[in-house]
Amino acid sequence: LLYCARMARPDLCYAVNNLARWVTKWNKLCDKCLCHLFSYVQTKVAATMHAHVDTNDLDLVEIHAYPDADLAGSFDSARSTSGSFVHLSGPGTYYPLDWASKRQTATSHSTTEAELISASRVLRENLVPLMDLWAILLQRPVKGIIHEDNMSTITVIKTGYSPQLRHLAKHHRISLGLVHEMCQDPDIDVVHVETARQKCDFLTRGLDRTNHEASCPMTRVYTS
Repeated sequence: LLYCARMARPDLCYAVNNLARWVTKWNKLCDKCLCHLFSYVQTKVAATMHAHVDTNDLDLVEIHAYPDADLAGSFDSARSTSGSFVHLSGPGTYYPLDWASKRQTATSHSTTEAELISASRVLRENLVPLMDLWAILLQRPVKGIIHEDNMSTITVIKTGYSPQLRHLAKHHRISLGLVHEMCQDPDIDVVHVETARQKCDFLTRGLDRTNHEASCPMTRVYTS
């Protein structure tokens, strides 16, 4: 199921990864969550991820990244969960490249701090390497765009500092400096996106049915 989630079903990633952390300390609640997960899979077995590429867009395509984080959203830990979704985009092109749901390795003190860590991870592990790869494939610079739904995070990324974050731990301060420096590149831009249009919301926490079903089409996961 994890292989399925990583290859074609981002809507399963958070639930699978969350249960995987409990393999060595399984309990009755995990049994209920597992039953719920496979019931969902059974009802959505026909769901598929759609992608399309227009060869006329090869001079126009860009890479769009959506980082997000849920501050201390787990009942068993104060650490936040990072989510990311990256796709190739053009006038007639939409092709998912990568997505992830991963618990952060240290506790964040604010939503802005958690969002910065998520942005740092998607830049280092996804966006910049993919920009380099597609620049080689297309023989031209490829622009990368980060879609962030937290205005405070965007401000901190662009300025590289915030008085409210002056007490950051060393490892988080490094992440902030790294994101700021990377976003000085003219080929990388940071723009604001409404929370309702954040494509990786369901990769950071479990959503209710209405919001979850609304999130799936944003990543082009359709039941039929």
